[in-house]
Amino acid sequence: MKIKVVNQRLYLEPPETAEGTREYLRAEFSFSEEWDGLTKTAFFRGANGNTYSQLLENDACTVPAEVLTAPGRVGVSVSGTLGETVITTDIKSFSLPATLSGGTPSDPEPTVWQQILDKVDETQQLALFRLAPELKTIGVNYWLRNVAGSQTYTLISQYGDASTDAATSTYGIRPVFAIG
Repeated sequence: MKIKVVNQRLYLEPPETAEGTREYLRAEFSFSEEWDGLTKTAFFRGANGNTYSQLLENDACTVPAEVLTAPGRVGVSVSGTLGETVITTDIKSFSLPATLSGGTPSDPEPTVWQQILDKVDETQQLALFRLAPELKTIGVNYWLRNVAGSQTYTLISQYGDASTDAATSTYGIRPVFAIG
């Protein structure tokens, strides 16, 4: 499926596919210069009303199988971010016809957050480790940026496993992280 993005408008060539399609329908985007350097995410809304997102890699992605499980209208939009800058597009849709077999259930697609984490190498996870990579191997616990609850935070133990703990636990009060 070819999608042209000019400023904040989408121009869509509707694909020829049917419900139950998995790992087949590829969305390939071409962007105007306003989008240069932005991290781009495509959003697909299925006939069931649920929206699924895909981080674009080389301006393309596979359309999530969940979007293609039922016949009806499928919507597409894109968002791009760079620092405080955010660009969004209008929504275009195409019709997804029914198959004779009725389609098949599919496995869930990874979230955008998981897609980003999958692309980050170990020296990019925490600013602390980018600035001092030798700290990864000294055998102590580290707080992560993630909040697990109103009074708990995530951490990585000296053994490499992730868990949660209270901010006032024996590991001390959660530190403030430098941005960088």
